[in-house]
Amino acid sequence: MKQNFNEIKQNWNFYMCRVDDKPASIRLNLALSDIAPVKDYKHRISIFIKMNNPTEDGLSSNEEYPILCDIEDEVINKLETLEDIFAGTVKSQGRLELYVFTKNPEKSEELCKEAFKKFPNYQWKCYIDEDKEWDFYFNFLYPDIYSYQAMMNRSVIENLMNQGDNLEKEREIDHWLYFSSEENINLAIKKFEELGYKVLSSKKLDDENNYPYQLNISRIDNAIYNHVNEIVWKLIEIVESLDGYYDGWGCDITK
Repeated sequence: MKQNFNEIKQNWNFYMCRVDDKPASIRLNLALSDIAPVKDYKHRISIFIKMNNPTEDGLSSNEEYPILCDIEDEVINKLETLEDIFAGTVKSQGRLELYVFTKNPEKSEELCKEAFKKFPNYQWKCYIDEDKEWDFYFNFLYPDIYSYQAMMNRSVIENLMNQGDNLEKEREIDHWLYFSSEENINLAIKKFEELGYKVLSSKKLDDENNYPYQLNISRIDNAIYNHVNEIVWKLIEIVESLDGYYDGWGCDITK
């Protein structure tokens, strides 16, 4: 399908992880996963910018953050005049890396040179690679299931905080999970009950999907981010081992 550049959706989010066993922050446009690889965008341009004042763990410092944002904006605004598609950024090991898919790598490279004239104090390099299938986006930038869910958890918690929730207060948190077979949902229920969850509902849906068995469970927990990540990751571990998938959580506002 021919993708109109102006209609590309933006759904930016970030997560922390390790790259080459060093701390890294990856930010990406998740919406691209629905349309990639985009026709005619067969090359990836990777722009590496050396930070002048990184933190000890190689991430961006508060002092340098604004100028790094300015560099990113300048480069991306230039490249988007060619309708290049900005996929994501990585901050790690004292570098800011920008990843962009392009129809015309030579022109993109020229525009990068122009953009960096504004930042003579910064060392940078760019590399052009053929990447017709957008492997780099799917296999490197895109989060694994645990990091993806951590992003979703953060969104739910930010929403709770905006409504004045006291995250430390315990409340009933309920979770939705789906399974491919009756045998697997029954095995899962057993494991969840051992962890103190109660079953709110367990049913087979009529539709013809691959995961027709729906389970809704709950437990009393607080909604502090790290705690929520731990409990959700444990649930994911169990459903993954039983050919199912985790579909999110919710709770009432607790003040």
